[in-house]
Amino acid sequence: MQRRSKKAAIINAASQLLVEVGYESMSPAMVLARSGAGKGSLYHFFSGKKQLALAALQNMAEEMKADLQELLDDEQLTAFGKIDQYLARKRDGMAGCRIGRLANEGAFLDGELRAPMQDYFRFVLQQMQVLVGQCVEDDTFAADTPVEHIASLIVASVQGGYVNSKAVADGEQISMATGALRVLLKTYCVK
Repeated sequence: MQRRSKKAAIINAASQLLVEVGYESMSPAMVLARSGAGKGSLYHFFSGKKQLALAALQNMAEEMKADLQELLDDEQLTAFGKIDQYLARKRDGMAGCRIGRLANEGAFLDGELRAPMQDYFRFVLQQMQVLVGQCVEDDTFAADTPVEHIASLIVASVQGGYVNSKAVADGEQISMATGALRVLLKTYCVK
């Protein structure tokens, strides 16, 4: 395994384990077993579990932001169409949000560890605010639309749908939450 590919394999393994078992349950030994790298490799690239998790979280956040950016860059869709498509995406409610599912772990009270998560959610919220603002500008939504509140509702619908899916062991709860918001937003349109 080359040096760069060893580091990528370690980060990839840590990303998978963060999603599967969480930060607090993830161990360096689990990462090494999953990545196939030797112990020396892990500590060559990272000083410990926290730095490894940070690299994995930053990688996840960037991948998720790039995925959303693809939708945002679709010039075939209106601002409302982009919101609607964001909400319509197929999501696995039982798997949860790759990065959001970690928010309740005590370790994420640490500002440094929480930073990639905050960066991702601030990005999503900001992009939803831009889209809602564009809907106001193009008269899809009324001029008095509370842009920040609607954007927050969009993000909360997705994240709350994940939580509800897991809480009641019904992966369709997320589709129900985002589907209901899609209907509500369509009825909110003025044109």
